[in-house]
Amino acid sequence: MGTTFSTIQIQNRQHAEPEHFKKTLSKYIKKKGLVPTTKEKAQLVYKFVFSADGNWITLSSSEYEIGSDSVNSDVQGLAKAMKTCCIGTSVFDSDALFLYLFDAPGKQKDMVALGHLGDMSDSEYAVGMGNIKCWSPLLSETATWEQLTEFWNEEYVFVEEALVKMAPLLGIDSKNIAADYHYWNEVEPDNQSVVNLYFETVSPMFITEGPTKLDFSMWTSVTMLSGNDSIISFHNTGGISKGLTVLILGDCFEQGKVEIGKMQVDKLKNLNDLRSERVIETIHPVKKQLSDGRFGLVFDLVDFEFPEGVNTEHPSVKGFSKKGMEILIAHSVTLRFIATIQADSKHCLSFFVIPHNNWTEGQAGRTISLYETQEQMNAEFGIPE
Repeated sequence: MGTTFSTIQIQNRQHAEPEHFKKTLSKYIKKKGLVPTTKEKAQLVYKFVFSADGNWITLSSSEYEIGSDSVNSDVQGLAKAMKTCCIGTSVFDSDALFLYLFDAPGKQKDMVALGHLGDMSDSEYAVGMGNIKCWSPLLSETATWEQLTEFWNEEYVFVEEALVKMAPLLGIDSKNIAADYHYWNEVEPDNQSVVNLYFETVSPMFITEGPTKLDFSMWTSVTMLSGNDSIISFHNTGGISKGLTVLILGDCFEQGKVEIGKMQVDKLKNLNDLRSERVIETIHPVKKQLSDGRFGLVFDLVDFEFPEGVNTEHPSVKGFSKKGMEILIAHSVTLRFIATIQADSKHCLSFFVIPHNNWTEGQAGRTISLYETQEQMNAEFGIPE
């Protein structure tokens, strides 16, 4: 299993002192709706360390998770805010490495891709190829463009080795460029050369007031198998309220081609502990025809209480870091049921979860395919037996 991490290398042209850089960085981060705070209250942490000669500053953050736009956004934003060159480095499972170069006005100058890219490759960029006009001005006096591209095109078991080799050619510290937030936080937490900046958002992580607004979780399946346990999860992004209706629509219910006998709805009893017991309620369906002529099943829970809503724009949640995932999982509500096909081999069921205090705007919908056999499902998706 390889390593995945991202950092930002900031060229320190003016040889700014740590305190000056700290103020400039804080000013930039405030634009993201964050304010400085203490270590105890921190919801987001930035760590920076200077190279030995002070020519470069390496920045890492608890927010820089792969799959988040925060890294690329900050590379561009910091280049513009600090009027200097910035390089974003992103390593994927030790297989692929991407280098993003931005100039002082915050415009992207070049992107270099290294390693085994697989599906991540962009046809616009060849592996190990960069723009000599963009990178040459960054080279140290004794380094050459040929040396840099040679390191870019070597074969590596762990592609982050390319960072270690190329760093001295640019005047960046080899250790710093290959050390991410977790390294400084866990391996060398007491390193005196690392400066920590702590921030918290002015908006709350959890929402209690206002109408409930539901959203299906990203791990909700798009397929189901007849006769098997099915699970659908969703979470609240609005205020606390009471009352839940689950509506499942499909012509198959009018003709009796699909049956769902009962449904269980559950949530964590203690939202702060993923291992705590779950509160489970069982509801039975009512077959109903809507005013528009559609048929479906209605599962109604008048007294169901929604957990507090999750602010998905909060730094602790945005970008789906490990902590963010744990928060969403803890606050999710789960539907458990068995759908059985009585006729035909495939049906499409439209699921709607609806809060009673916000029937129109608060509901979430998802269409899911129900298959009679695993073989039918595999055949449709082109999965070999």
